[in-house]
Amino acid sequence: MQSPVDTEGMGLDIVVTAQKKSEFRRDVPVSVTAMSGVELARNNIARLTDLPAIVPNFTLSLAALQPVTFVRGFGTTGSFSFEQAVGKFIDNVSYGRDFDGRYPLYDLDQLEVLKGPQVLLYGNSATAGAINVTTRRPGKRFSADGSMAYEFAGEEVLAQGGVTVPIAEGVSLRVAGLYQRLAKGWIHNSLSGADEPSYRNYGGRATLRLAPYHNVEILLKAEVDRTRQLGSTAQPITQGVLPTAQFTDPVLDDFRAVDYSGAPFFTRDQNAINFETYQGDINWSAGPGTLTSTTAYRKVQSGNTETAAFQRPLLTISSGQLYYQFSQELRYAGSVGPFDFLAGGYFERNHSHIFGLTNLNFAAISVPLPPFARATTYDQRVSTYSPFAQLTFHITPALRVSAGARYSIIRKTTDQSLFGANFIPNVSFDTSRSQVDGANNPAFTPLIRNVLGGTVHTFKGIQTREQHFQPQIVA
Repeated sequence: MQSPVDTEGMGLDIVVTAQKKSEFRRDVPVSVTAMSGVELARNNIARLTDLPAIVPNFTLSLAALQPVTFVRGFGTTGSFSFEQAVGKFIDNVSYGRDFDGRYPLYDLDQLEVLKGPQVLLYGNSATAGAINVTTRRPGKRFSADGSMAYEFAGEEVLAQGGVTVPIAEGVSLRVAGLYQRLAKGWIHNSLSGADEPSYRNYGGRATLRLAPYHNVEILLKAEVDRTRQLGSTAQPITQGVLPTAQFTDPVLDDFRAVDYSGAPFFTRDQNAINFETYQGDINWSAGPGTLTSTTAYRKVQSGNTETAAFQRPLLTISSGQLYYQFSQELRYAGSVGPFDFLAGGYFERNHSHIFGLTNLNFAAISVPLPPFARATTYDQRVSTYSPFAQLTFHITPALRVSAGARYSIIRKTTDQSLFGANFIPNVSFDTSRSQVDGANNPAFTPLIRNVLGGTVHTFKGIQTREQHFQPQIVA
């Protein structure tokens, strides 16, 4: 296995885009671990969760209901209401939500892990660090590449590749794809007989490059990805207190005993996500710099169910989400004499439709209660406005000073409900928000209050507003 280039403290002529422009790593005042797409493919890196094996001080875990990411020990746990502290940016588009930790990696030009706060150029979703990914663009000539790997123990198949086709003068197209399947995971489930987790990821991307003039480049991209996982890595590590809820194997030993495929749940540990991205970039060389416009629309549908490692059919925790995001960034960067400058503005609007569902079957531990559910629904609309600027003065060829600032306005409007509901079996990726809303049953309100200690409620139009002024000086 080839190690990535950890460029921290090194003066190598590695070109990175950590500051949203191509420059040598030795000229960037940021701690960066940079990997080329060739290195990633050679090391069979096809998911963000593969990166901790080769990137120091970086953690991305799928052990929780939603992925969590940490850089140098700093990060945030999964939350439906805000972006994570370690931002993820694909071709300059924010992938800041927790579910984006499952985004598949293929046909990349470069991947950079930026350590430490990156708020000035990347916004509030990068307070602990950022992952900056650049996919491969169409070239001017025909090219094709690909790779295939097979791992015998887990019966894993990984195939990826891409092809660039010149269509006309100044017009070329690149099409790329990925297929990954893990048949046998590393944890054996003695009840179901399965080796968990198993997963199947696949996706495709098409990028069209147009160069109508010598100083204008237009990139149009469409990408669709799917991730599917069955089974879980959850294992009990201590014995339960209730005699009726004892674990068979309360030891961290890569074995679990969980099977909810029968009555009353008829479900499995599972996670599924559909990603869609449609993006347009315009680069126009004008005057002493380049004006860049990035417009993107994202749609994500996610769903998961976790049985929390209980052997008895006691409870499942499920969630589903529809997420829509539109973003627009304009920036102008260039040089005049001893000064380098960058200025721009960012706008984003996103909308989330979310449900959370906890199905409860207390009869499994000999508590005489009917099956019921605790349900939550959550709608959030977010608008972000953010101008930013940075100026660098080269005092000498070896000494320079940079100063910059970012001002952000974030407005959020939220609707939230919590209610008792009828037990919903067969929960899957296809379980909809309307099914959860339709299961609302006030008869279970006393159980929510007296058994679970919750309060049934409905809030409408909760509004919050954040303003951040974040200056930065680097010498």
